Amino acid sequence: MTGRYYWRTSIKDGEVLAPGAALHIETDRTTLASLCKNQGYPTSAFGKWHPGWTSAPVTDWSTPLTPGPRELGFDHYFGMAANIPNGPHSFIEDSAVVGHIAGQSIVMEDSGQSAKTTGIEKPWEPNRVMETLTTRATRWIEANRAAPFFLYFAPNAVHGPIVPNPNFTGNAPGKYGDFIRELDWSVGQILATLDWLKLAENALVIFTASRAVGAPALGFHSTLVSDCS
Repeated sequence: MTGRYYWRTSIKDGEVLAPGAALHIETDRTTLASLCKNQGYPTSAFGKWHPGWTSAPVTDWSTPLTPGPRELGFDHYFGMAANIPNGPHSFIEDSAVVGHIAGQSIVMEDSGQSAKTTGIEKPWEPNRVMETLTTRATRWIEANRAAPFFLYFAPNAVHGPIVPNPNFTGNAPGKYGDFIRELDWSVGQILATLDWLKLAENALVIFTASRAVGAPALGFHSTLVSDCS
């Protein structure tokens, strides 16, 4: 996102931030998104965020989640505060939690795998998260095809919990293999959208993967898509 090594920040050990941590990137620091936005590109981010929200640790998710992605150069954001077990157990669009019940505070109860969130209409369906993120990303590409754009896509697959969509379950490699197949499908949908819109020849797509600290079987993935036409 910034090109800065983690040991040059306050996090010296490489561990990830807590889901409700304060925004870890300074709003005046150049990011991939702000670099593209300053050149006139529409910019977006979909999927896991995880660098934190607001200027202080979040205790009430019903308040505007600023600063956040939009203050770092993204025109639009749709995704998750962190991982599926983490609050607020609903998607965040731009700077607000989707499904907020008016007049109620959005507060996490308990922690870890048993965590629950109050103040939202209903929690997401874990095995539908990838489907939702992918659909949102491809729709954004279609809506912004008229000009060069930058899209950052950070799917929750194949980070735990391993929750493949029912359309990909029941194969020989098991649930982890199913989740990999769903990730392949997701990236394929993005590439197919670029082909369908005749943008592929002028688009740069970068797919990255790395292993999570302390969890060698789980990976983080991101896809950077930039239409340079």
